[in-house]
Amino acid sequence: MKILLAEDGHDHARILLAVLSKNGFEVTWLQTGTEAYESLVANPAPDLLITDIMMPGMSGFELIARLKSENRMPPTIVLTGKQREEDILRGLEYGVLDYIVKPFSPSVLLAKVRNAIGRKAA
Repeated sequence: MKILLAEDGHDHARILLAVLSKNGFEVTWLQTGTEAYESLVANPAPDLLITDIMMPGMSGFELIARLKSENRMPPTIVLTGKQREEDILRGLEYGVLDYIVKPFSPSVLLAKVRNAIGRKAA
């Protein structure tokens, strides 16, 4: 299963790469929303997009809105430090499958990734 990770934080990305790779996922890590968008346009859709919200260039919300408006949005999980209720609701209104607030438990994140990919397969 292929996951596209849009995350500008190196520490969080290293944790995610280790956990997901160890559990059999093929992860492509990009550090900006712009890079993620370009990758999603140029390549086959991944099984899952995990995106931060606060990134240089294009924010995660801008990325999601653009993908949704172009009918290109893969199953998506938001992983961010933004924990205000209005941010969570905004993400869910865009149609993301889950909204995870940092700091996160790697085992809970892995369970949510498996659940999201399972929904796609169903």
